Amino acid sequence: MHDYTMGDYAVTELKVTRILPYLVPAIQHIFTTHGGALEVQNDHCLARFPPGTKKTEIWPRTRTARCWITFPDGYLIYEVYLTTSGLSYLQFPAVDIPADIREKYLALSVHCARQE
Repeated sequence: MHDYTMGDYAVTELKVTRILPYLVPAIQHIFTTHGGALEVQNDHCLARFPPGTKKTEIWPRTRTARCWITFPDGYLIYEVYLTTSGLSYLQFPAVDIPADIREKYLALSVHCARQE
């Protein structure tokens, strides 16, 4: 298997895209569970990571930089850095999002697909 990653480097905070209001409590819970914090700002969110958090860029770089972010306890999330806005988009394992929110999102996705 090939390793398409570059070296690790420390990450302490990121400016991330706004998070839908109904998702904020779940994402904040994930952050606090793993030693970080998520603060909602006017036009973005500020993700703060605990000391020891590492960021690993996935290679090759496309129009966006893509990284794995590993918390000190081993928890892993995915980051896409949006070069056009200077903000990052974070993705979390679906199993860590409450079931009612996952179902709401799935129902919305199906509804939108039927509209096409």
